[in-house]
Amino acid sequence: MDQFLTIVKPAIDAAAPYVKQAADAAFQIATPIASDVASQADNALRNAGVDTQTVVYAAKVFSTLLMLRIVITISQLIQEMYGLF
Repeated sequence: MDQFLTIVKPAIDAAAPYVKQAADAAFQIATPIASDVASQADNALRNAGVDTQTVVYAAKVFSTLLMLRIVITISQLIQEMYGLF
């Protein structure tokens, strides 16, 4: 296992800045979209007389999970591109 980590570590170190950059870019793109969708849903539900506090919380959790999935997908693509795993 130590030998594997010794071999793979330079590739991971080289890819890490690209993973971070891609994750930051994905976050910057997805955050306004998720926020806008949550805001529109909040307004629609309020207009329908629904208490939106629970719904807004669920939307925030969903957007966080969506962002996590995007970051994982980007990380997997980078790993495949560089043959890390």
